[in-house]
Amino acid sequence: FKNCSSILTYSPVTYMDGQIPFEIYFISKDITRQKSNLAEYKFLDINEQEKNILIRKGRWVLSKNLTIPKGYKLVARPGTQINLSNSANLLSYSPIDFTGTKREPIVIQSLDNSGGGLAVMNADNKSNLQHTIFRGLSTPESEGWKLTGAVTFYESDIQIENCQFIENNSEDSLHVLRSNVWIYNTHFKDTYSDAFDGDFINGEIINSTFQNTGNDAIDISGSRLSIKGVHIDRVGDKGVSAGEKSQVSINKLQVKQAKIAIASKDMSNILAKNISIKDSRIGFAVYQKKSEFGPAKINVAQVSYN
Repeated sequence: FKNCSSILTYSPVTYMDGQIPFEIYFISKDITRQKSNLAEYKFLDINEQEKNILIRKGRWVLSKNLTIPKGYKLVARPGTQINLSNSANLLSYSPIDFTGTKREPIVIQSLDNSGGGLAVMNADNKSNLQHTIFRGLSTPESEGWKLTGAVTFYESDIQIENCQFIENNSEDSLHVLRSNVWIYNTHFKDTYSDAFDGDFINGEIINSTFQNTGNDAIDISGSRLSIKGVHIDRVGDKGVSAGEKSQVSINKLQVKQAKIAIASKDMSNILAKNISIKDSRIGFAVYQKKSEFGPAKINVAQVSYN
């Protein structure tokens, strides 16, 4: 740094295609910096008095990113279908309320597998998903920006009931970070890698199923989680994986065809009872994976093996 003054005064500019400065190009493509223009989307009804943004009932194609600003609630009602294409993503800084019915579920999908996914970030209030299907989604990403979940909730509490996460092609089908999460009667199927990934969360998963998962069915770190009445069938790695000082209670869990049914790592503590394990290589694994942590624990009662 001999010529520090010259370094501070000289600012080289890289051009894309010889016309657009790279910095401007990067910002224009970064979904987190794009300004929302809700008027461009004809299927949205905006109620400024109630601060609601309603997605009209119907079948809509989203071919470019839709960003919902802070201070609203994004609402969808039974029968609404959104098809994401052309790498389009739905990003909301406000809570979402997608309430479908068993006969008329809400569907968020990518029919040609070219779309991105859904992300809710820093929402002020709890989001709600009922009878909503997420199918064929992938990782939301733009220039220099990428998530791991097809559906992501970051610092945004979420309650999920009677929903389905099917054939999502991403590292995590559902990823929740630094949030409270409640998952009831929900089905995860044909997941490319992890079905549910939770980092620094508090919550519960009740009466839900995980089927044909490429990696882990339930993978948590630094979290507190209660698991009750869960069925896990055909997973590429672990049925339940707890790491980094997680505290997990499990009651009435069935695991079939897993490499490891339940794993406790890195100072995590699992209390498990009423466990059924079938056609799996290892029932329970307890170990230290990361040097900055210590040994882990599992306390198990009422186990059946086949």
